[in-house]
Amino acid sequence: MGVPEFSQFLLIWSENLAEEIPWYLHRIGGGWEWVAIALILFQFGLPFVLLLSRTTKRNSQILAIVAGAILFMHWLDTIWMIAPSFYPAGFHLHWLDIAAPVGIGGLWLAVFIGYLKACSLLPLHDPRFAELLEQAQKA
Repeated sequence: MGVPEFSQFLLIWSENLAEEIPWYLHRIGGGWEWVAIALILFQFGLPFVLLLSRTTKRNSQILAIVAGAILFMHWLDTIWMIAPSFYPAGFHLHWLDIAAPVGIGGLWLAVFIGYLKACSLLPLHDPRFAELLEQAQKA
């Protein structure tokens, strides 16, 4: 359960909106409650605490791991929002739940890299570019 879902849950719970309650009842039973707890802890709690540290934000490897974990938890959040409607008896993953994001992400990445190869990553027409190259070679 990400921050938006928790905020919505808090509003529904405090207002006691009977027509909205079944949506959450499907997601806090049958094994889905563990997914909700994992989402609260690992999509919001742990990244929040880790990103408070300046050393974490300055280490690109740790930052990449935190970003990958957040991306994975976002995927799990999407599954948590959709799958209980199709599998109310309990937690269930279909092979397409994994294959679809990997396929779409791979297609997007291929197009992105294709466009990236066509562009210059350096500011070639910047008047200060030659000076910056000289400074970089001295260092």
